[in-house]
Amino acid sequence: MGHIQRQHLVSALVVVPNDKTLHATTAFMPSMLDQSVRNQLESRTLVALRDALLPNLLSGEIRVTDAEKMIGEVA
Repeated sequence: MGHIQRQHLVSALVVVPNDKTLHATTAFMPSMLDQSVRNQLESRTLVALRDALLPNLLSGEIRVTDAEKMIGEVA
């Protein structure tokens, strides 16, 4: 980012929380991050299932009941 000059960094303001706020955030942040990771993994799994099943469902190669059985075996 060649357009940023040293003076821009010197004059930049940063918000720093007080100790009470920092400790309160530290208490719940790990669980929020863990949930975010779980959500991302689940989203990837759902995308993979959709991408694998949808073309076959639309073409009539498999039926919804067959797809449900396939998902049950994976889950």
